[in-house]
Amino acid sequence: MLKTTPFHERTAALCLSHAWRRWAGCVVASSYELSHEREYHAIRSSAALLDISPLYKYVIRGKQATSADPNLRWLQDNALGLEVTIEDVSDSIGALARGTDVDKPRNLAKSVTVE
Repeated sequence: MLKTTPFHERTAALCLSHAWRRWAGCVVASSYELSHEREYHAIRSSAALLDISPLYKYVIRGKQATSADPNLRWLQDNALGLEVTIEDVSDSIGALARGTDVDKPRNLAKSVTVE
């Protein structure tokens, strides 16, 4: 069964096209309108929020925690012998990405933690 993102209720109400796709085990809007023209223009000329919640997210803690390839198996394999803990928090954190035109001020949420 596909999961929904923390933003699904809001995106579902806006998804007039009913065009959905699978992304990393989640169902997400593929496009919101029947034509992509307005969405494309908005992203290129103004601003857009994209639900990127299906991206994997990890919390790495410990004295020897460091940045690494974002792949859980790789992280776990290469953590052997290090004083670190690795936790997959992908299902508990939603995320939004902002479109272009960063010169326009706006107050945007960057992430949401799901309790």
